[in-house]
Amino acid sequence: MPSVTKQKNGRYERSVKIGKDADGKPIRKFFTATTLREVNSLVAEFKKQQQQGLATADMTFAAMGDIWLEQYKVGIGLSAKFT
Repeated sequence: MPSVTKQKNGRYERSVKIGKDADGKPIRKFFTATTLREVNSLVAEFKKQQQQGLATADMTFAAMGDIWLEQYKVGIGLSAKFT
């Protein structure tokens, strides 16, 4: 069962392991929301998007480049609602 912590400001936080770095340390993505249900739905949506992958058959290289630029170069995560 994943660990959910309650922060001092009353919000809930949950982390998901998304991989390992070169040293073998786990890379984690943190989700924060006001209720447990919101945190769990954010995690479920993230996992669903992770399983589906980013690229689709009709996606152009320019569209994939825009996604990469938005997610990995400028910010971290799949979309703004996960930060």
